[in-house]
Amino acid sequence: MDPEKEKILIEDIIKKRRLSYSLELKDVDGNKYLVVNNFGSEINYVKKEGEGYFLEEEL
Repeated sequence: MDPEKEKILIEDIIKKRRLSYSLELKDVDGNKYLVVNNFGSEINYVKKEGEGYFLEEEL
């Protein structure tokens, strides 16, 4: 993924999840995104069209 699209995606996740910490995109698999937060934790988000981003565990 190019850096500009990656930046837009990360900003979208932070905005829609109302996160107060930064994220770094590690892997993309369709509508699943593996990110690392600034605490070092890996988190899997799933994008559901029209609904936003959800933790894998929430689905």
